[in-house]
Amino acid sequence: MVGRIRIVTYISLLVCILSGCSKPASESGAAKPNDPSPAPICSHDEIEYNEIISQEVSSNSASETFDFEVIYKNAPQFLITDCHKRQAHAFQFYIAYDTNEIPVSDESWDVIIRGGEIHLDGKIRLRDANRMGPHDGEESGGWGPLMTSTGIDYQITGKTLHFSIPWEIIGDSDGSIYYDLLNTNYGGMNLLIKNTLVE
Repeated sequence: MVGRIRIVTYISLLVCILSGCSKPASESGAAKPNDPSPAPICSHDEIEYNEIISQEVSSNSASETFDFEVIYKNAPQFLITDCHKRQAHAFQFYIAYDTNEIPVSDESWDVIIRGGEIHLDGKIRLRDANRMGPHDGEESGGWGPLMTSTGIDYQITGKTLHFSIPWEIIGDSDGSIYYDLLNTNYGGMNLLIKNTLVE
């Protein structure tokens, strides 16, 4: 009987490993009191598919900041990841300083605002788009080094995301930019808003 139980246990463990299931909470990346991210999940059925209903980026000349607002269909879940370290809901803004030309390729962008890294430390990260490469490992998404070491704070009110970034941190001097916005669910793209001008 003991031998049969051991065989069943080994088979169950092998199936779990092959299917990509998470480790038990005692030995996995389960959330600790100071950990901003819950333990990863393996079934995407636990988190509702999300989409952006509306969005707006405005330039505030008085405070010299860009103010971002994104309204979702459901309250966004930025701190939950799956077994492949993909964030349940994520966004990415592509920023270009030059407003004389419409951005047409990756080479056109100057800054990447990475909502897909929020689960790492609870902050939005900005990356240099002109120095692409394996900076900071796979978490960078292939984009360049961080442009600020502290990250950007954000607020969620119901289904609405708010955050502001100073012109200086983004690297812009006149408050005018072009941007694209990407929305993802577990890494799968479901919206791309292109070539929006902010003045």
